[in-house]
Amino acid sequence: MTKIYILLILLFVGFQDNPDPLRFQSEINDLTKADHIHQIGPGGIMFLGSSSIRMWKSLEEDFKDAWAVVGYNSNSLVESTLEGIPTFPLSEESVVWDVSNKNKLENIEKPFIDIDRTQWCYDAGYMLWSLEEINNGIAWEHLKGVYFK
Repeated sequence: MTKIYILLILLFVGFQDNPDPLRFQSEINDLTKADHIHQIGPGGIMFLGSSSIRMWKSLEEDFKDAWAVVGYNSNSLVESTLEGIPTFPLSEESVVWDVSNKNKLENIEKPFIDIDRTQWCYDAGYMLWSLEEINNGIAWEHLKGVYFK
């Protein structure tokens, strides 16, 4: 008997009609304080993931034997896509939509795996902000206009 391991990543906050972004303010303040105390040195790498990532023991371990990953719209879906794991986002707004099995869960036993992610990876590189752009407020000015119209 073959075991199939499907990782479900569900973020229920995304289903709220009017999610209040300020509900995370105290956590953001704590992270900001910690960031000033424990700064990443030159050449260091920082992983930014979904707000639920802090509850996971190890994303690498969770992905290890995964047949597929199903989620709404999460940074974890980006990680599974980069790992080459068949990914099924449930939202067309997911950044992985174009390089995924979309929400076609009827294909979960035989997912499409021959997906060229090369251009998607290049495009993702253009969605990143430099530390200088974050520090001088350029990133916030752009995102503020997108999310708070």
